[in-house]
Amino acid sequence: FNNAVKLATTNTGVNVTGSAFINGNTDNSVEFLTVDDGDPTVGSQRPHIKFTGAGTQLGKIRVLDNGVGMQFLNSADSIKLTIADSGNATFAGSVSAEDNIYLTDAGTVRAKLLLNASDRDNVELRAESLGSTMKFFTVGTEALELDASQNATFAGTIDSGTITSTGIVKAATTFQATSGDMTFYVNNVGEAMRIQQNTGNVGIGTTTPNYKLTVSGGI
Repeated sequence: FNNAVKLATTNTGVNVTGSAFINGNTDNSVEFLTVDDGDPTVGSQRPHIKFTGAGTQLGKIRVLDNGVGMQFLNSADSIKLTIADSGNATFAGSVSAEDNIYLTDAGTVRAKLLLNASDRDNVELRAESLGSTMKFFTVGTEALELDASQNATFAGTIDSGTITSTGIVKAATTFQATSGDMTFYVNNVGEAMRIQQNTGNVGIGTTTPNYKLTVSGGI
């Protein structure tokens, strides 16, 4: 076309110069482009599409080792995204979004965000902006708010065996021990006070208060 080669065959394939458009209907059973590069279980023969610019590789898309699922690679052939046939996606690196990220369930499977720290000391869930507040919602209702000063505000009941805090723990209504005595500990001292579950007796310096207030030691 216009005395310029747009489509040419070579001993390794077909070269297209310019843009290539594949048009068709939306029927998923109709194949418009098939990439077949031999046995998909062999790494060097896995079907893939490579993107280049000025002779340099920019990225690559290829199938998984078992031929089921896709991988997205960067210019250095490092895998950055893997999508299994089940729909599960694994990212290698940070995931940035300018809008919302939605997690939806699959039938009877609850939507979840899993942080795996099997090969690291800690995992983190952050609000990076200065002065920002991180909020957690359940079915549209705010359940937990973490502000920039590391204060946590819960909208409901905290159901926990142990609560550890380096700051102040406040309750707008009730502190309640649902199983066993309520105990209060002081760092480097141990148990400082106890409220018995069955009697309501308060013990300071003792684990067995016999009266409404029992103090072991001087006052």
